[in-house]
Amino acid sequence: MSILVLRACRAFITAVVLIGTAAGCGSGKDAAVSDWAPGSVGTVTVADIAAMVEGTQGRVLVLNFWATWCAPCVAEMPELAAFYERYGADDVVLYGLSLDAPDVLENTVKPFLKDKKIPFAVRVLAERDIEAVSRAVRAEISGALPVTLVYDRKGGLVRMWEGAITLDALDELVKPLL
Repeated sequence: MSILVLRACRAFITAVVLIGTAAGCGSGKDAAVSDWAPGSVGTVTVADIAAMVEGTQGRVLVLNFWATWCAPCVAEMPELAAFYERYGADDVVLYGLSLDAPDVLENTVKPFLKDKKIPFAVRVLAERDIEAVSRAVRAEISGALPVTLVYDRKGGLVRMWEGAITLDALDELVKPLL
C-alpha cells in the first residue's frame, strides 16, 4: 500500500474523529457485549469495546478497524471473511469495528456487509474519541485504516497491523496462539 494512501486514510479518519466528537456522536443505541453474534450489525460505545476486549479472554481476539469508504479496507474484507470461516469455531473471535458515521449504518454499512457476505459481527463506533478507543483496546491507534489488532488468550496484545492484512498473515499470527 502506498504511503500516500495511508496518509490520506489517516488524515480523513482524524477529521472524522474530530468532527464526530464536535457533533456529539455517540448518542445512538449501543450494542451490549453479549449481542456480538456472528453476522450481527449495530453500534458500539467505547465502554462496550473495553468490556468486549476483557470479556473475550480465554479466546484469541482479532479486532479489525475499517470503513466502507476505505479502499484497502474493502480489499481486505474477503481475506477477513475467509479467516473467520477457517477459525470461527476454534476459540478465535473476529469483530469488525467500522469508522463509518453511525447515521449511515442502515443505508451504507448494512447493505455493504450483505453484498460482501461478511459472516462476522460488525459494529459502527458511536463515539469518535480516538484516545478513548486506544485506551479501550490497549493500543495506540493512529487513525490509519485498516488496522487489525490480535490478542492472545490472556487478553494481551500480540500485534497491531496497520494496512490491509492477508489471510496468510493472520494465519501466521493466530496459529501459534491456539
